[in-house]
Amino acid sequence: MKKINCTLMIITLLSVSLIGCGNSSPRVSQEQSSTQTQLPEKTAENQKKVTVSPTMKNNDNEYERLNYFMPSNKAEITSSKNQITWKKDNISLIARTSSTTINSIQVTNSKAHYDIHIPKDIQVNHAKLTSIALSPSGRFLAINIFVANVGNQLIVVNLENGTSTIMNKLTQVTYETIHAYNWAPLGNKLAFSYGDTSSSTIAIYDFKHQEVKTLPHNSNLINTLYIMWNTEGTHVDFISEAPSDKFKLYRYAAGANTLKEISAIALDELPKYSKYAPQPLNL
Repeated sequence: MKKINCTLMIITLLSVSLIGCGNSSPRVSQEQSSTQTQLPEKTAENQKKVTVSPTMKNNDNEYERLNYFMPSNKAEITSSKNQITWKKDNISLIARTSSTTINSIQVTNSKAHYDIHIPKDIQVNHAKLTSIALSPSGRFLAINIFVANVGNQLIVVNLENGTSTIMNKLTQVTYETIHAYNWAPLGNKLAFSYGDTSSSTIAIYDFKHQEVKTLPHNSNLINTLYIMWNTEGTHVDFISEAPSDKFKLYRYAAGANTLKEISAIALDELPKYSKYAPQPLNL
């Protein structure tokens, strides 16, 4: 009897041990399988955040990752009581001013000297130069002028023939103000925002084909502070106010003709984009 009992006990212990081993292996396999399916999801999510959002930690690195186009060098700007001089490469602009307005503007390059027509709004109102930007091709010069009680006027001079285009009057509707503008890397297109004190619309003007294209948008933009092109000229980013005192970064893809909201921009982040904007005169 003792031998039989011992034998039964041994058989019982072996059975329990085998059952326990059989249950533990699938558990380990399930845990490993679950971990393997979750990792790609987390990786994809992280990649999406890095690509889409420019307002993560290490902001400076993220701004560079967007590869915004920046002019290669700055212009030399000098001013006296009645004159402002702007020089870059072989191009110079001289604006003769009074205490209240701009009396004349002359633009000179290596081939010619041009007297720029000054619109009536500038002649009869207080006005001052705010920024000047040479296109990367060197063919066009954009002159931005603030006019009291009117808004910002943007004049673009063709440096090959001296003709000028007032961007506020490209269509039958006269735009009250140009909020922001910037040249494409190739220099034949200018992105700008137009409207009044409570509305802003983004457009691109193609100087080669003399066509203006209004970008699609799905929200009521109040104001636009900055416009940036990527280095390839295929995308336009801009920072606009909507709603009041809330700023967002939007991205337009020219090939797909699509616009999407990228991220909210905090007030203390805004100055980081100023280096991509046309050089201000700060006079």
